[in-house]
Amino acid sequence: MIEIKNAVVDGKLVVYLNGRIDTSNAQEVEAKIDSIVKENPGKELVLDGENLKYISSAGLRVVLKLRKTLGSLSVIKLTPDVYEVFELVGFTDLMTIQQA
Repeated sequence: MIEIKNAVVDGKLVVYLNGRIDTSNAQEVEAKIDSIVKENPGKELVLDGENLKYISSAGLRVVLKLRKTLGSLSVIKLTPDVYEVFELVGFTDLMTIQQA
């Protein structure tokens, strides 16, 4: 299960992810974030992963698709375990990824 909230902070669109992104909810997460982005055109997207407990390959595909669609994307405040997943698949070379 995942809870998604958003806010505009310093002119950037911040999406807060709370829970797990896996095969069971990846499409829902993608649709929700796409909707949030469309409601806030032209704003840089930042995913706040402070409360993201787990991300599967399906979740990583969502993040990669967002990066390709938007051109830039930052993921911040990741726990060490989740950061390691992003690092292992090479996302730290593709976009701004920050550990908590």
